[in-house]
Amino acid sequence: MRMRRQIGRWLGAFALFTCFASDASAQVQVPATPADAEYISTEFTDQTVHVVDSHDATLIDRCPGGRPSWFVEADYLFLKPRRLNLDYAILDQNIAINAPNGELIDLSLPANSGLRIGGGLTSGSRASRLGVFYTYLHSSAKGSVSAQPGERVIATLAHPTSTPFANFASSTASLDYDVIDLEWSRAFATIQDTLQTRLIAGGRVGIIDQRFDTLYDGQNFNRTQVSVPSRFRGGGLRLAGEGDFRPFEGAALSLFGRAGASLLVGDTKTQWNETANDGQMTVVTFEQDYDQVVPIGELAVGIAWTWKHAQVRLGYEIVNWFGLNRQPSFTDDINVGKVVEESSDLTIDGLFLRVMFQR
Repeated sequence: MRMRRQIGRWLGAFALFTCFASDASAQVQVPATPADAEYISTEFTDQTVHVVDSHDATLIDRCPGGRPSWFVEADYLFLKPRRLNLDYAILDQNIAINAPNGELIDLSLPANSGLRIGGGLTSGSRASRLGVFYTYLHSSAKGSVSAQPGERVIATLAHPTSTPFANFASSTASLDYDVIDLEWSRAFATIQDTLQTRLIAGGRVGIIDQRFDTLYDGQNFNRTQVSVPSRFRGGGLRLAGEGDFRPFEGAALSLFGRAGASLLVGDTKTQWNETANDGQMTVVTFEQDYDQVVPIGELAVGIAWTWKHAQVRLGYEIVNWFGLNRQPSFTDDINVGKVVEESSDLTIDGLFLRVMFQR
């Protein structure tokens, strides 16, 4: 019983935080003991709440503007990841000269379905929200190229200690994208309730895993495999603003837009593993682990339809992780340990369909 009461107090305090965050000017007078008073008054509502026993009155009952409510939302995402440095070969169509003369072959991660789910508490006045949201996306791609008579495949990913000519190359790339957002937001109504703005602040955690694997065979290669995996783990602060415009007061349809920025500090780990003879001989094993600061920018626009306690949104969003990808490469066949790091952004954009319900 004591543990249940303690848990209830913590939950009540959590809910009460959302109330006071939205109505900071409200003052609550709570009786110090059961004998002091039987009433709790709030200035901004001009209402009196009757309490038989202060031990029976929960913190939630003392919330200005009424008891807080809850909300849940779910997004269907159709997003495309975009990044550079996924080339793995050049199809050389003129072997008479000792220089590349052909098409650069690379991979492009396709658009794929993802999800975003979240929920939390809304203050009694519905002005502020406190919630947590989780976003997930997976995308993978594969490709291959074969040399025809009079052609050759130039390996762009293999270590330059060997002559980079092959007959065949195949490659796969993948992305696992997990983001957790903890946010507090405060709504403001302006221009005769046709335009509502919302300030969003909180934290963000990013967990991003990427792989890039390539196989070369023929001529100077015997089942040579090159694997370049990377992972990022980081967290930081996020600040955003959102606007909701209704063409006329009371309209169910509205237009919305959102812009935000984050700054994450985290750890990035990249590897380079190259083997020959189907994994029986190690050519290169390299690992790099370093701290990284990643700025993030985000934009979203769309339309919304609201009916009673439910809302449906359809929109387009774009999120850019600046300088997230740092891929090592070896470029010198004399100084075989010389590593050049290539940096590029990770951009994710596409459509989303959101369904939200609020009590």
